[in-house]
Amino acid sequence: EDPSFVEAEIAVQIFLHDVGLPVPCVVPTKDNTCGFAMDFDGQLRLGRLVTFVPGIVLAKCKHVDTEFWNSYGRIVGQVCAALDSFDHPATHREFAWDLSKGEQLIRQNIEMVTDKEMQSMLRIVVDQHSTVMSKLSKPLRQSVVHGDLNDWNVFTTGMDLTNDQQQNVAGIVDFGDMIWSDSINDLAIAIAYAVLDRDDPLSIACRMVATCHREWPLNSDELQVLWHRVQLRLATSATMAAKQLAVAPHNEYLGISQAPIGRTLPRLMKIPAGFAYAAFCQACGMALPKSIENAHVWLKSNASRFQSPIRGLSKQCSVRLDWGVASDLISGDPIDLQLKLESVTDELLKQTPNQFGVGGWGEARLVYQTEQFAVEESQPRTVHMGVDVFAVAGTEIIAPFGGTVHAVENIDLPLDYGGVVITRHETASGIPVFILFGHLDPASIENLTVGKHIDGGDVIGRLGDRDVNGGWLPHLHLQVLANDFGLATSFPGVCQAAWQDLWLAFCPNPAAILGLEQDFVTNRAIATETLVSQRQKSIGRSVRLSYQEPLQIVRGWKQYLFDQSAQKYLDAYNNVPHVGHCHPKVVEAATQQMKRLNTNTRYVSRLQTEFAERLAATMPAGLDVCFFLNSASEANELALRLARVYTGGRDMIVNEHAYHGHTTSLIDISPYKHNGRGGEGPPDWVHAVPVPDTYRGEYKIADPDAGQKFASHISNALKTIESRGGKLAGFIAETCPSVGGQIIPPADYLPNIYKLVRAAGGVCIADEVQTGYGRLGDGFYAFERSNVAPDIVILGKPIGNGHPLAALVTTRAIADAFDNGMEYFSTFGGNHVSCAVGLAVLDVVHSEGLQEHALNTGNLLRELLGAAIGHHPLVGEIRGSGLFWGIELVRDRTTLEPATAEASWIKNHLRRRGVLIGTDGPFDNVLKIRPPMPFDHSDVATLVSELGLVLSAIM
Repeated sequence: EDPSFVEAEIAVQIFLHDVGLPVPCVVPTKDNTCGFAMDFDGQLRLGRLVTFVPGIVLAKCKHVDTEFWNSYGRIVGQVCAALDSFDHPATHREFAWDLSKGEQLIRQNIEMVTDKEMQSMLRIVVDQHSTVMSKLSKPLRQSVVHGDLNDWNVFTTGMDLTNDQQQNVAGIVDFGDMIWSDSINDLAIAIAYAVLDRDDPLSIACRMVATCHREWPLNSDELQVLWHRVQLRLATSATMAAKQLAVAPHNEYLGISQAPIGRTLPRLMKIPAGFAYAAFCQACGMALPKSIENAHVWLKSNASRFQSPIRGLSKQCSVRLDWGVASDLISGDPIDLQLKLESVTDELLKQTPNQFGVGGWGEARLVYQTEQFAVEESQPRTVHMGVDVFAVAGTEIIAPFGGTVHAVENIDLPLDYGGVVITRHETASGIPVFILFGHLDPASIENLTVGKHIDGGDVIGRLGDRDVNGGWLPHLHLQVLANDFGLATSFPGVCQAAWQDLWLAFCPNPAAILGLEQDFVTNRAIATETLVSQRQKSIGRSVRLSYQEPLQIVRGWKQYLFDQSAQKYLDAYNNVPHVGHCHPKVVEAATQQMKRLNTNTRYVSRLQTEFAERLAATMPAGLDVCFFLNSASEANELALRLARVYTGGRDMIVNEHAYHGHTTSLIDISPYKHNGRGGEGPPDWVHAVPVPDTYRGEYKIADPDAGQKFASHISNALKTIESRGGKLAGFIAETCPSVGGQIIPPADYLPNIYKLVRAAGGVCIADEVQTGYGRLGDGFYAFERSNVAPDIVILGKPIGNGHPLAALVTTRAIADAFDNGMEYFSTFGGNHVSCAVGLAVLDVVHSEGLQEHALNTGNLLRELLGAAIGHHPLVGEIRGSGLFWGIELVRDRTTLEPATAEASWIKNHLRRRGVLIGTDGPFDNVLKIRPPMPFDHSDVATLVSELGLVLSAIM
């Protein structure tokens, strides 16, 4: 190396380290210099000693928390701000990797890139970069830059959730590419490598830009150039790699980033640079591009001058059609939704002749399920940016305003536009505005050419039928574009929900052009933040929401949920919709019975009797009397009464950390509640025994007598009851404690417990709310695993698939003892609709073989979880059966210190990635997996893959 440049490297590291930035510290020699010469195999070498930088290179981090990008952008901004006041003569040099000279390097060496597709992309990158640079009003500011903030030169810390420490930048190394150049280059290079093979690259870039801007204010010119510079860096890397590999074909390091660049560069090029610039402005709190305000003003100022694109269109002769994710027009499976919606739409329009159907602007839709509406990022495009007007094929489409033809094309692809025309119009200030007309008959626009003048009122074309308009029901898609970003007819009609505010700013509501009111054509979902704020005012705050970023769920199907933006979530948590969200047979049963009758249980009902008989048939012999109620809390309250009347006792034995409901008496028997925050402890008639937890409990899974030993704790409770002159009424427990941590008790635990309880005159109550109806796979009820028969069984809302239905099943003797003259009446417990629903759920469980399905799916889940995450140091135990699983996270496998913060972090990050699970256990450190029963093998693969990815982020 040039000694003067080594001197510069030492100087910059000392300078940045002294201002507190995470770079290696240069260690001085004994004579108080920072560099030294040494003999190395007879040759003179320059040396320096630097401190060790801990952490992991960013390139090796499969998953990076979103907060890291804020941290990284902040550090980049601090480095840039510091380097503004640093200089060294050696940095003023010619250097091949100077990004400001990237255009020249690529043009000179592009023929060395053998991949012709990559060559084509590189030419586009340099041409677009050249164009934007030519439009700048003045040269970009310059300073010394690091020059190589790639993902192998940036180190990250591990995530220390114990101390609430998120992943941060641990260090920046390798100043060997340092040069005096455009100051924006360091941010561009950092972003270029940050987004390699990562979802939603623009969001990452915006986070980095926003925090960089706070430390080192960016200007408009730099923001306009930035997205181009990001691409230019990747293009430079691809070119240099081709050049260097030609000389050293076996040097693996030279090609280390080329595969990710080959995948990432095309994705970045699909994001219009003008849109990225607007996103950066928004992130920095700077004014958005003038074209946005210009388009809005143009629409408003010309509202009275527009001619309707369809003759006769008005609000009075229009039917507002809701195609949104929460629409009442659709139900059931979102697959083939387009055909279902179009069928309903067609029928509605036939019922009202001479009417137009109007589909909403800003509407989040589920119809966009095909590959062309997907993006490579994790979030699909779902939000409609135009207005649809449904009319008969052949309807003439009229130019609403004078202008010129900007683009015209026949896009002959399924579910695309068919014939599409874009017209160009100019505002008083000369800024263009565009109108897109989609789904036209290609034959009707053959006479249109780019640049052709059109007057307001001229016929542009006619609506096409299904054969020529992409396969859609005939309609006009009308969309206003404040900027076409050079995309012409490739301009999207649907955008990602995460970016909808900005996209819809560029594509303002075209209601004025149609002569309709904005409210009439708008169907934007209420923001979740708004609903949360309203909820806090009108609903008790003790009613908690799940997840740090609350979800607004508006539709469900099987094992999937959809939010207000039509984003899909894999539901691995909600056990209540037992046979799947919105199962059509259950919905139909409820709907049909609701149409006929729903009244209280003082009338004889065939449905109630049939449901009771069918339910009792699933139980052990002797459990043949049913009580129907509205909730499991009500059923458990009744169980307490039955036990006390039958035994004459009052005292109850429960498991530690148990939960059985929210009424006053059930809080009393739920240590999870009465020993928790806001609780007042147990009353003297409640006696808790240890949960049969063979991982964290006193007796371990390797102990063959663990079950019997856990059961023996009943004796201590019985002695306490006797000592205070009490009498045992019964023992109640979730067969497999769920709130207690998804516990699977030893097989001999319940037989020993039940034997001791019955010997003391008590009854045995099995709370099967979480585990009934085949969830564990190897039995219809969890107690079957232990070969016992309870005296009372409690079932909750899963038996109604979420409908307010619960059941208590008991023996004739206990039921008769309760018939002591006091009437028992639950007004609508076991009403007609509830019983119809209960019967439908039983039918589905049996007819679809859901118990066997749960067993098979659970076996695969056990295998894949063990292989994928069993080795991770946080994973203490994976336990469960069927579709009832818990993953206990610990910070130390010896001390079993609970990893509570880590469990919460994982749950919330899985939610961000579209997978829903919960957490539970005495320390809230158990990942809880209890999906609807249709959860299948592909869902298992998704869950395990995402869980492994998120876990890998916690070093």
